[in-house]
Amino acid sequence: MKILTLDELYDIFDTNQYDEFRSDFKDDVFIHRKNPNTPTLATGILCLGGKVPIVYQHIIAERLFAASFDSIDWQEMDAYEFMTLLSLVYLWMYPLTFTEEHGEGQITFEGRIVREMYNESRLEKVWDRANKLFESGVLFFADELPLCPNDDIELGMLNNTHFWEYITANVLEVTGKILQKKIGRQERWEECRMLHSNALRYSIMFIKEHRGGKAAASILRLLQNEWSDIKTWKAMGIVQLDNNEILQFEDSLFHGFEKDLEMWDAETSENVSNKPFLSTDRAIRAVYEAQLCESADWAAVVKILEEQGKWPKSAFSYAANYINNVCGQNVTAANSIARSIIYTRVKGTYPNWEIKEEERSREAPNKLNMYLKIGDVFVKAQKS
Repeated sequence: MKILTLDELYDIFDTNQYDEFRSDFKDDVFIHRKNPNTPTLATGILCLGGKVPIVYQHIIAERLFAASFDSIDWQEMDAYEFMTLLSLVYLWMYPLTFTEEHGEGQITFEGRIVREMYNESRLEKVWDRANKLFESGVLFFADELPLCPNDDIELGMLNNTHFWEYITANVLEVTGKILQKKIGRQERWEECRMLHSNALRYSIMFIKEHRGGKAAASILRLLQNEWSDIKTWKAMGIVQLDNNEILQFEDSLFHGFEKDLEMWDAETSENVSNKPFLSTDRAIRAVYEAQLCESADWAAVVKILEEQGKWPKSAFSYAANYINNVCGQNVTAANSIARSIIYTRVKGTYPNWEIKEEERSREAPNKLNMYLKIGDVFVKAQKS
């Protein structure tokens, strides 16, 4: 058996039967063999398969496999997303190969049979790349906290809920089964679980190792906070799980990290006592010590951080948890922040906030003055 080279793949792809596809997707970077290795989001979508010609899926995979790992912007092509990652793993382990054996999905080129064939010689490199991609995705999640931008309940997406599959999908488990030749092209999807307790444990401990106990604890509590909505609306792939799997994940989420949280909280308390605050923590603490805020008034702090690009917009559960952790007690809540009039009656960016003309009322100017006072304390402490 002989794996097809990139030139041989392009020789097949350049035949007339793929004219329509090449015309429809002419903007994708790998359509032409001379283009550079700079994949885009479209590239990541095309490697998922579906109606995409199998030869083009393998052109994408082989070009990425031939490039050095660090030369590719994997996040740009959404390769941290678990379905994209597993597509690449499968395509890398089952390259198109010249063979004498007939089988499903075969291509005939110049009188020779071409099929996807398992190639054990790639196992070590593919396992290494799969681990790097998954772990890079975990850190991407920890650093960016990506949010669902809108509701799509049929797809399991819930507005302002985080994309937990970056850290909870059973990517490495399915990767292992592909590498061991236990599952094939179709079974890789059937084996996928977006919520998996072992993946959660691996990810949270990896975040602790690379971003610290405080970050791990904050992310864990953020998921705990969103879990009720995920269950209610059957989001984040929970429909794939049976009752026992749901209970196992829930038990792991709420009871599997109790001793770890105690240690991480102790580390955080020690750090707060003995080290200078990071600018955001220091500024939150300054507002807390100034005793300026009722529960909803913390929205002024949240809005400033949103405007500065430091926090995602409308991530009110995350914001409330973060503020409460810094303050050492529950001083606000997600619902209180979301209901603040700073999001409905105020326009502009700090320090140029003003009441919208159509929203002016007797109490609004007093609230605005309070928000500006909170903002002054917060920003001054950030800069000190």
